[in-house]
Amino acid sequence: MNVPLLGSFQIYVLLPAIAVALTQGFTLEEATQALMDYRLPPGRMNPIPGIKESLIIDSSYNASPEAVKQALDILSETPGRKVAVLGNMNELGVVTEQKHREIGQYTVGRADFLFTVGESAQWIHEEAKNSGFADDAVAHFPDALAAAEFVRKIVQKHDTILVKGSQNKVRLERLVKKLMQEPEKAEELLARQGSQWDNIQ
Repeated sequence: MNVPLLGSFQIYVLLPAIAVALTQGFTLEEATQALMDYRLPPGRMNPIPGIKESLIIDSSYNASPEAVKQALDILSETPGRKVAVLGNMNELGVVTEQKHREIGQYTVGRADFLFTVGESAQWIHEEAKNSGFADDAVAHFPDALAAAEFVRKIVQKHDTILVKGSQNKVRLERLVKKLMQEPEKAEELLARQGSQWDNIQ
């Protein structure tokens, strides 16, 4: 069975889904076929063709510390240059700085380039540099569009670009749209599209 989902951890989602299907009278073949046709909602670790024959892993819908680590593990297994674009992880309370710094440390060895977006993500940037990231491989940006303009200039053929961050004051789906091979498909493929989102930070 070939299911279009990234990450070995997805097995913990797929197996219960098959088990439930069997209890509801579906055959194993019907259950596995349904999963092979399944697509995740926008912004949840979806592969999207990028500019210059790059690949974007779009996880711009939301972010938490463990989910970011899982995403970085997936990035580390991809061929070619590995680019991580990480935004704030919101709603972490008193451990906000600690958890962002942990991600900065975790990124070392799993990405070749690290670009961060948002006030809290500054701690990811700082800790990555403190932990060994070269100065010319890491940069911080105030917003998604500024980061997009920079990444557009450095991206190369066969790069894989992981994009992950929380919604408020980050909105990394805006960066993904700028890097997509076919931005006209943004309404179909990306989170938070449409006129009602245009003026929301």
